[in-house]
Amino acid sequence: MGTIRIYGTFSGTSAIYLAIASLIYLFLPKRKTAVQSSTGKRKSTGTSSLKSRQIRQPLIAFIFLFAVNAINFINTPLFIVNELQGTHTDVGLVVSVCAGLEIPIMLVLGALGKKISNHTLMISSCFIAVVYYIILSVSTHSWQLIAAQLLQATFVAIVMGNGLSYFTDLLPDSPGLATTIYSNGFLARLVKLGMTSRWTNCPRRTRGLCV
Repeated sequence: MGTIRIYGTFSGTSAIYLAIASLIYLFLPKRKTAVQSSTGKRKSTGTSSLKSRQIRQPLIAFIFLFAVNAINFINTPLFIVNELQGTHTDVGLVVSVCAGLEIPIMLVLGALGKKISNHTLMISSCFIAVVYYIILSVSTHSWQLIAAQLLQATFVAIVMGNGLSYFTDLLPDSPGLATTIYSNGFLARLVKLGMTSRWTNCPRRTRGLCV
């Protein structure tokens, strides 16, 4: 029965992706791109942008931000069960509360996008993350983590919702390059996550990782 449910989940996911691809192919209008004669100039501009410290430093920062979020995703359930002696219900509440708050916060931040710059939001997300992990490191009950998910949801909403806009502001003439840099930063977190995932399997290290 469990095998049937697993295959059903994968089949349903494949069907959803197929439906999305069909809708994009049928209804997404095609954009007419202007042909530029100075192709070499465009390549040199993109290369110089990648070498710029203004781009390189935010990319490194985003890799760490994505990695911290991924590590939290793995570490928090272990922390609740092994350190706080919580239940799987507590783990489900923590995850669901965070996920449920992310989208409304993203919508609010999108509405405030013209009043607050992406740079200010990114700096704010770093301070919010610091406060959140301090709470995790000193928490003694599961309900404290559930209440702290407002901070975690705000952090995720800013990094995931405004990260691409941040790079687009840095590269207004190269939206494709900005998207590629953001996506690579998101994928590079897997390298750091892989290096720490086995280390986090030890119950005694979960609280230390929060610190």
